[in-house]
Amino acid sequence: MDDKGFHHGYIGLALLLTGLLMTIFTQVNQGVNDVITSLGLVIFFDDYYQHRRQRVEPDYRSLLNQIYGRTLYKVPIIRKINTFFDKLLQK
Repeated sequence: MDDKGFHHGYIGLALLLTGLLMTIFTQVNQGVNDVITSLGLVIFFDDYYQHRRQRVEPDYRSLLNQIYGRTLYKVPIIRKINTFFDKLLQK
């Protein structure tokens, strides 16, 4: 993607993986797993779409990105997750 980061996509990826792992390894209600997995997919693909659109419209920010920037990004553990994925993916 671009230098603006894939940060809310990381949260989507984490939710997606959590939902899938819960489906495989836990006895949690399947509906809960489906919600977590679906939410992860929506967030991940929202970030993907945003970065694709930013190639043509550099200032574009999706609604989910704006919400993420005003809320979750201010949480220290979320920033640590972003840093971890940036290092892992060498961003």
